[in-house]
This record gives sequence, structure tokens and C-alpha cells, in this order.
Amino acid sequence: MTSVVYVGNLPGDIREKEVDDIFYKYGKISKIDIKPGYSSSQPAYCFVEFSHPDDAYDAVKEQDGKDVFGKRIRVELSRGRGAAAGGGGGGGRREYGGGGGGYERGHDRG
Repeated sequence: MTSVVYVGNLPGDIREKEVDDIFYKYGKISKIDIKPGYSSSQPAYCFVEFSHPDDAYDAVKEQDGKDVFGKRIRVELSRGRGAAAGGGGGGGRREYGGGGGGYERGHDRG
């Protein structure tokens, strides 16, 4: 079972902190990889990698179809090969609030 969650139909200008705020309560997040829209009006998507597959499953179960910033988001277990899922991508790692193509950060459930 995968520990990576695909999140679609996000606002085009969403930030990693905003994604983290949505998903941290489900478990320790290893990585967030945002693929922004071409403009703030186009939807973005991202991959959220959890430390444990059960946390990813819980996030899908609770967040799929929820309204986030005026958009109904799509949340499902990743089946593809996004950067967080071990393929493709680019850019460097990003510490919280820094620059690059993704960031790593941990949260413990509780």
C-alpha cells in the first residue's frame, strides 16, 4: 500500500504551508511536492508523502471531496510516478519556507 496521496483541484497559487495545514493531523508528512497551475486561476495538484500508509489512507478517507479555499478537492492514493512517489519531478529539496521543488518535514500524530 502506498504512503503517497494525490491531491487535485487545488487553487493555482496554493503554498506548501497551506497543504501541510490540511494534512498534518493525519500523521507524519515526509514530503510535499506541489505542481502549480500556470496561473492563480488554474488548478494545481500535489503529492503528499506520509511516513505510514495508514496515515495516507486516513487522509484520503477524510479529505476527498472537501471544500478547500472554495474548491472541492480530489484526494486519492497515488497510483502514478510523481516526484513524491519516486519518479520524475525536478527541483531541489526545500526546507520549510525556503525555495526549491518540494520540502521535507515531519509531524507526529497526536
